[in-house]
Amino acid sequence: MEDNKKVLKGFIGGVITATLVISIVLFINKYTSGEIDTASIFDNTKTQTTSSGVSSKAVEAKVSIIKQIIDKYYLEDADEDKLVEGMYKGLVDGLEDPYSVYYTEDEFKSLMESTNGVYCGIGVTVSEDANTGIITMVKPFENSPGLEAGILPGDILYKV
Repeated sequence: MEDNKKVLKGFIGGVITATLVISIVLFINKYTSGEIDTASIFDNTKTQTTSSGVSSKAVEAKVSIIKQIIDKYYLEDADEDKLVEGMYKGLVDGLEDPYSVYYTEDEFKSLMESTNGVYCGIGVTVSEDANTGIITMVKPFENSPGLEAGILPGDILYKV
C-alpha cells in the first residue's frame, strides 16, 4: 500500500515538473523568437542603474523593448506622437501629486481659453459670514469699478 502511494506521488510530481518545464520552454520560445530580446528586459534595467536612480540607458532600453512588443503584437498602427505624449503624462503622473499635471500643447491651449474668461461685476472679492449672513468686501481688484468707487477691504455690503 505504501509503495502505491510513493509511486502515485512520484507520478504526480513528474507530471507537475514536466508541465512546468514545457511551459517555461514554450514561454521562452514565444518571446525569444523574432526581434524581441527578452534577456535585455532583465539585464539592462538591473545593470544600468546608478546610486541616484535609473540611468537613461536603462530607460531607453526598456522603452525600446516595450516599443518592439507594441510593433510586433499590437493589432492596429500605433500613433507615435500619442505614445510619446503618454510617456510624458506617465512621468508626471508618477509623482502621485494631484496638483502636478502634464498637458499637451492642445490641452494647454484649451485650459488657457477656459480660464481666461471675461469677468463681469464690480470687481470685488466678497465673503459672507455664515452666522450673520453679512457680506464683507475682502479685496477690490485693480482697475475695477469697485476700487474706483472707493470700496475697501472690510466694507460691508448692506444694500444693493
